[in-house]
Amino acid sequence: MAAQGFRLVRTTRMMYEFERCAPSEYEYRVEFIAGKSPGQAQEYRRFLEEMGYRTFTKNINLNYSIGKVTWRPWAKGAGQIATYPGSYNRELLIVERRKVGKPFELHTDPEDIVRYYQSLRNAYLFNGVFWALGLLLNFFVNIPMAANILLGIFVVFYLVPAIFYTLAIHRVNQDRKIYE
Repeated sequence: MAAQGFRLVRTTRMMYEFERCAPSEYEYRVEFIAGKSPGQAQEYRRFLEEMGYRTFTKNINLNYSIGKVTWRPWAKGAGQIATYPGSYNRELLIVERRKVGKPFELHTDPEDIVRYYQSLRNAYLFNGVFWALGLLLNFFVNIPMAANILLGIFVVFYLVPAIFYTLAIHRVNQDRKIYE
């Protein structure tokens, strides 16, 4: 959208609101922050905004409820519990900056990159293992083959990105060893 001359103004649970601007005047990055506690997420947003970026939060799932509590076993510390209000329905952080010609990287330190990739990998891995256990349990119960195929698709859908991020972590760690 930014390349076509639209700037993000606001996000809601179901919508993105844009205004006209010069084509490619702004650029965006989307960061997965579901593993952060509300305090950590707010501190991170404040840090980015102090650096001159604009930030917006966005939900991953469409869920309207009051008093919702979710357990995120792949997260760490207070980030494991997501509540509404709190970090529930604020799993993504959209970061905007005016295009300046230099690469727009939110994570430049190898340790930060590894931590970020680990949070992504752990989310995919947990869900992949969850669906794999469901698939395994189906072999002990008389379940139609279509259900097993569907569960197998879910397993692949989650485990392929988990493998991708594991390899990316390995690459960053190898590069870090080379430059030490």
